[in-house]
Amino acid sequence: MTDALKFDMACQIIQSSFSPLGCECKRTENDGICVRLYDDSNTTRLLVKNIAPDKLTTIRSVSQLALEIKQALASSTMRNKVRARSSGLM
Repeated sequence: MTDALKFDMACQIIQSSFSPLGCECKRTENDGICVRLYDDSNTTRLLVKNIAPDKLTTIRSVSQLALEIKQALASSTMRNKVRARSSGLM
């Protein structure tokens, strides 16, 4: 497919979607893609593994993937807050 996004371009789009968090996007050994979101202290906030490469073929599919990752991050953040409250940390 000649109009498919290049991997580097797709990663730039994903990385720019998560500012101010840092975002690392890389290929894995099994030909999948891994996205890691991290904060200023380099603590991983979310790690998404084994993303199918076909999720990065068009701007629309990359945008959809970024949205799905944002939703997973929000869900993870909410679960952590609930755990902290239930354990008396908040």
